[in-house]
Amino acid sequence: MNWGHKIILAFVFFILIMGTLVTVAMKQDFHLVEEEYYKEELAYQGVIDKVENYNSLSVKPEISVNDEEGVLVVEFDENNIPEEGLVHFFRADNPAHDRKINLVKNERGSSYVFDISLMEKGKYLLKLNWKDSSKEYYTEKPIYLQ
Repeated sequence: MNWGHKIILAFVFFILIMGTLVTVAMKQDFHLVEEEYYKEELAYQGVIDKVENYNSLSVKPEISVNDEEGVLVVEFDENNIPEEGLVHFFRADNPAHDRKINLVKNERGSSYVFDISLMEKGKYLLKLNWKDSSKEYYTEKPIYLQ
């Protein structure tokens, strides 16, 4: 085999390897944290203000997970009961497992109970966003469902 054939074989192998790499890369599944991340970034000062409001609370909400009963309990202070809000169970590895629940005033007062028994097990980031009569608040807490 002369050197011309070797060059042609080298080009053919190079093209095959590059084609394989491009095919594998095109089949990779990736998830964005936010679909419209640019719009979210522009509004981030509002999140910073909500976090500062949360940090200034004298009594912060208590978040507890009870795996035996399959519930998550969020207990607010009597002076900081939400008028409205959102609880977002954020799953970083698969957004199909995310779950968003609206907070509305309830008859139990300051206690909110969420059924987590049917949720996929693993690590979640609980994003708690609520508004009382005067201010808006935001906090994040990692939780582990077993």
